Amino acid sequence: MTGTIIVTGASGTVGREVVKQLAAAGAKVRAAVHTASKGEVFKRLGVETVEMDYARPETWAAAFNGAAKVFFVGFAGPTFAELSRNFAEAARKAGIAHFVKLSAFGADFAPQFYIAKSHRESEEAIESTGIAYTHLRPNVFMQNLINYYGQAIRGTGIFYLAQGDGKVGFIDVRDVAAAAVKTLTSGGHEGKSYSLTGSESLSYYQVAEILSRAAGKKIEYVALSEEQALQQSRASGAPEFLIEVHKSMDAFGRDGGFAPVNSVYQQIMNRQPVRFEQFARDYAEAFK
Repeated sequence: MTGTIIVTGASGTVGREVVKQLAAAGAKVRAAVHTASKGEVFKRLGVETVEMDYARPETWAAAFNGAAKVFFVGFAGPTFAELSRNFAEAARKAGIAHFVKLSAFGADFAPQFYIAKSHRESEEAIESTGIAYTHLRPNVFMQNLINYYGQAIRGTGIFYLAQGDGKVGFIDVRDVAAAAVKTLTSGGHEGKSYSLTGSESLSYYQVAEILSRAAGKKIEYVALSEEQALQQSRASGAPEFLIEVHKSMDAFGRDGGFAPVNSVYQQIMNRQPVRFEQFARDYAEAFK
């Protein structure tokens, strides 16, 4: 295992776990963060940090300096493809040998889902630079239940989505990070795209039942209609762009877009992914 690995979005849900697992594996890691204060958590791990901002290309050189590989985390949007192309091209010119992108489930088959479509455009932009790449396309993170609905569940025991009884092949962020570490620290993954799912497809009604058992209290999922979800989003003052993004995501979910499961994770890692019951037990306190 040679060369420094840059992890962008290092203070985020996936990036933080990738840094943690790379450090545990003995890799040389450089955590790219927006501000120095966000890098404090990594000092305890003995991880180097660098301030980097996608909006300030003049900060990229310091991040790339002497590094061999990049884990790229970015967000869907109108300028995402342009950023992806510029960042990957700068990485290639700086001598980066492998560019691993955190993409989105459905990037290869769901243009009707805005996030997936935007990530596919990002993938194509990266590929156009000629840099050696790997795309990771994880299904919905189990940890989203904490990040987006944990507060409501702790407070009222109820969480709301407009995805009906659509099922989801949830994957644990710890498994996404493990797959990222594998692709970053071993050969043979260049030029490949991996759609990552868990081993089971669950509806949010089933999720509520499992969380209820783990937390020792009743947790309920309430399925909103599309109109109710739109009203709720507008009442919260969300920008129209985000409202449309969530609308396409909910439609994709209701139509079963997130339901597929596969064995790609098992093939990469030679082990089973974390099951939702295990996730619920591990994070039970977040829902109590």
